[in-house]
Amino acid sequence: MGFLHLSPKGSAELHVEAPEEVTEGETADLTCNTTCSLTDPTFIWYKDGRPLTTKTIKNNQLHLQTVSSEDAGSYSCAVRGSQHLRSTAHSLGVRCRSSSAVWFAVGGGSFLLITVLICICRINRKKRRSDKHGDENADPDAQDDTYTGLQPTARSSDDVYHTPAVSVSSQILPLHL
Repeated sequence: MGFLHLSPKGSAELHVEAPEEVTEGETADLTCNTTCSLTDPTFIWYKDGRPLTTKTIKNNQLHLQTVSSEDAGSYSCAVRGSQHLRSTAHSLGVRCRSSSAVWFAVGGGSFLLITVLICICRINRKKRRSDKHGDENADPDAQDDTYTGLQPTARSSDDVYHTPAVSVSSQILPLHL
C-alpha cells in the first residue's frame, strides 16, 4: 500500500488528467497523476464526491467505456490509506452525438416510409380505376362464360353457331363451329 506524502506547501500532489469533453458513445480514460514517489499505490476514484465502484479502474487510470450523459460530472482521485487527500476535481463534459447524424437517421427512415406509402396508394388507386372501368359495361347478373364458349366439350352437339360468311377464292363458304 502506498502512502501519499505532503508537499512542502502541505497539500497532496495529485491531479486528474482527462479530456474536458467527450462525445457520447466514445471511450474516455482519466489518469490520476502524482509527482510523489509511491510504492505500489492503489488509486480510488470519485465522481461528484462519491467513490466509484462500478467503473474499470486499472492502476492509476479510470476507463469509461461507451460514454453516456450519465458519465458527465466532477472526477477526483486519491490513494488508498490517504483518502482524505484527494486531487483537485476535474469536470468532464459529455457532448451529445451529432444532431445531424440523428436527423439523417430519422429523416432517412421517414423518407423510406413515406415512399412506400405513396407506392401503395398509387397501386391501390390504379387497381380501383381498373376495376371501376372494367365493371362499368358489365351486366352484374351475367356470368363470365368467356372460357366456356371456347371449350368444345362445354357445348352440346345440338349447339350450332352461325357466323358471317368469309370469301375465299371467289367462293363463299359458311363457317360452322
